[in-house]
Amino acid sequence: MQFRPVTVADLPALARVAEPLQRRPDRHVVYLADQADAIVAELEESTHHVASLVATIDGGQIAGWLIADVDEEMGRVWWLGPFVAAEEWEPTATELLRRCRDLLPPGVDQEEMAVDDRFVSCGPWADRMGFDTGAIGSWVLSLAGDVEVGASELQVRAARAPDSDSALVELHERLFPNTHTTGRQLIESSDESHIRLVTEEDGRLAGYIAVERQATGEGYVDYLGVAEPFRRRGLGRELVRAGVAAVRELGAADVHLTVREDSEGARVLYESLGFVAERLIRPYRIGFEIA
Repeated sequence: MQFRPVTVADLPALARVAEPLQRRPDRHVVYLADQADAIVAELEESTHHVASLVATIDGGQIAGWLIADVDEEMGRVWWLGPFVAAEEWEPTATELLRRCRDLLPPGVDQEEMAVDDRFVSCGPWADRMGFDTGAIGSWVLSLAGDVEVGASELQVRAARAPDSDSALVELHERLFPNTHTTGRQLIESSDESHIRLVTEEDGRLAGYIAVERQATGEGYVDYLGVAEPFRRRGLGRELVRAGVAAVRELGAADVHLTVREDSEGARVLYESLGFVAERLIRPYRIGFEIA
């Protein structure tokens, strides 16, 4: 077996390898869609090619691949894969991960990968590869395009620059420590496809929601946060309504999100608005925890 770096020209072929695996709960890897064209679109958005490899066999046929989505500022990598066509996937996956780790930039010492909870053979393998496999999982919830959540009467505004919205930066980092996006990054990444809405009371930040239209064309609720003094007043529900409306205005009919499996209250809220549980995902991490 040979190993070589991933190139942009490889992406359609990589997606064709991944598509049938993504449609199997016992081989599904989180972060990517289950349709080849959507997988290509998502891979084009990632910061890959830094520590990413294709495994090939005789004739150049792709046997497997692993792509690193790296944030050097955070010192963290999210592994997209490994995807291995053979049923005996572990030997190729092991070699891909070992080689890709050797290519990571200096200072990137935090790792995460995540799979469908029904991919039961991945847990023991991840443990052998040094991952902490005991983290709490998250439910993926989906809202079909024909399901209405109702209009929100909440007054919201778009987030401003980080220095102007320092209260948002502080609230986000207090509610979501060690997550994939800092408070400053959350605001700085705002654009026409990434919307950050905040609501205030008497000049104080009460809550916010971050939504986006993904490369697949679907909407995604990335973050929902309500400041402690403003909880249990229905703000979370109204922010979800406002966020869903905003992302649907961008052309995203279906909307999905993730919620920790131990956050029963949040799951009840989302399900009351029409979201339906789709799959339970299991994260494996090295070098950090998410509270």
